Amino acid sequence: MNVKEMEGQIALAISQEDEVMAAKIVAKAAKANENLKIVGGILGKDALSKEEIIALSKLPSKEELLAKFVGTINAPVSGFVNVLAGNLRGLVNVLKAVADSK
Repeated sequence: MNVKEMEGQIALAISQEDEVMAAKIVAKAAKANENLKIVGGILGKDALSKEEIIALSKLPSKEELLAKFVGTINAPVSGFVNVLAGNLRGLVNVLKAVADSK
């Protein structure tokens, strides 16, 4: 749809910090106000349809994605530490049993 063909007022939302934040805010406002309609958007140099903007608004924020990424990287390390700690606990229990039996 061409901007010149649109009727009524047109709003623009811009976010320089997070690519999806503007879409999230506009989609939330559109749910709260039935007079606000999403007709499309632009991401970088690409024109997006209404459906693409709504899908973009449902994505997690950059901070949420980074937190999930760090958690995914940290999971194998945590598992390795737990395995090592389990072996040490087992050794301590054996030594304690030996000490208790004497």
